[in-house]
Amino acid sequence: MKLFKYPYLVQNKILDNMEYSNLFLLSFLSKKMKDLIKASQVNRFKRVRNIKYSSLWGQQVVYIPYKEGRRDVIMSYGWHLNATRKLFQLRISGESITFRMCNRENQCFPLANTMHGSEEAIIAFHNHLLDLFGTTVTFLYVGSDYDVIRQLRNVTACEIGMQYLFTHMRTLENFLTASPVFKFIHITARTTEEQFNPESKIYQAESIQIDQRDHTFPAILHRYQGRQAVLRCTHCNLHHLMDFVKKWKSGEGFQNLEYLKIKIICNGVPQLQIFNEIGARYIDATKQPPAHSVPRVYIECNDDEEPNTEPIISHAYVVRESDNRVASVLIQARTLSFGVWDKTEEEFLRMVEQFSIDKLTKL
Repeated sequence: MKLFKYPYLVQNKILDNMEYSNLFLLSFLSKKMKDLIKASQVNRFKRVRNIKYSSLWGQQVVYIPYKEGRRDVIMSYGWHLNATRKLFQLRISGESITFRMCNRENQCFPLANTMHGSEEAIIAFHNHLLDLFGTTVTFLYVGSDYDVIRQLRNVTACEIGMQYLFTHMRTLENFLTASPVFKFIHITARTTEEQFNPESKIYQAESIQIDQRDHTFPAILHRYQGRQAVLRCTHCNLHHLMDFVKKWKSGEGFQNLEYLKIKIICNGVPQLQIFNEIGARYIDATKQPPAHSVPRVYIECNDDEEPNTEPIISHAYVVRESDNRVASVLIQARTLSFGVWDKTEEEFLRMVEQFSIDKLTKL
């Protein structure tokens, strides 16, 4: 291969200027080439937080996501009508895979010549990616209720769209059951007539995001065992919100919860009513409340520089009976935010006093 004829620094410069898709394709050629790419692109690969597998109508696109919809496509494969292009074979992760080449936006992609791509090919591609990027990268699977959901090693996040009636709940449940506990689960639902079973691993995910339209998932506010949750819905029964806070206060649930945000699109959240119902306590109005923020479990875009959850700054808080732990509660129009501090009430109030003193000394 001509690349190896150049000095090492020149090789690195050539590889540094290549698109991810071309690097990935080039790494198929030989073990020596793959090792050269891994060694020369260590710093570049370290900047990749996550990689997405997006499945739509038999097309699988593997890409690195950025803000505002930008993405670096690594590869795509699936079903293609054009069967006249030249075919060739490469051995990938121990499997002999048939390829067909195309030029899309001046980039080359390997294409599998089946409706969903063969299971062996998809696993081989994925294992090759794991070898290149390592296990520190979060792999996210994007699918829908009409897609085949596949089990892939080290995929620790998923994004599933439930459009109209979700008729394959059992498929999704089986997928979650057969997988390790997920780092992140994002579900978009228009309507669903079924609910997850009480033992579903959706309630164990470290971080969840649920976007709901016609129906809500009140069970999330009863059974969730993870650390961070963002819920968006059209309507929400206010009693579910109050029951959630009361259950946290009693110590009956949500022992691992750090951050929760609920946004209700079509009706507001009555602040005074909820604060009275949940037994909220208040920081003195003359004091400046501290901002609650914790590191986000999952950061979707690789160029997102905000590593923490949105700050919660509120004079209102509640106390958990079992260990005297404090949680800040903020209600703004249609949004309720809930942030748990790693402090008892006494420690929290001392922090408030010190925070207020520090702020006055800076004036």
